[in-house]
Amino acid sequence: MKTKGFKSYPCKTYDAILHVTAYREGSLEGYLTHPRMETPRRVENVPQLLFLLNELLSDEELLLSFPGADAVGKTDLQQIATLRLQILFREHHTWQGCVHWEEQSNTFPFHSVLELICILDEILTD
Repeated sequence: MKTKGFKSYPCKTYDAILHVTAYREGSLEGYLTHPRMETPRRVENVPQLLFLLNELLSDEELLLSFPGADAVGKTDLQQIATLRLQILFREHHTWQGCVHWEEQSNTFPFHSVLELICILDEILTD
């Protein structure tokens, strides 16, 4: 049985890499890299990360003009985690995909943005 009006949209994008430099009491800091971004973008909180990811998913010819998403000049900052964010589908106004924790070689599937946020918190509080 098909639900009328809802479609699944495969994401034609490369994986985004989140380089986490600090995580304190649920507050994330780091930078995001992606093949379509000329320079890494500073990430100062989870909503900003979600906004940048949504822009990457929404527009094939984007400029990433989010105010406050400054380019990071130097990317050799001390990292506490490197997470590859693979968003496979956008369905029912949310995302489905996997988080690949590079240092631990673990993969965590998610079925919603809320689940993605919970996985990020669980990984970074360990």
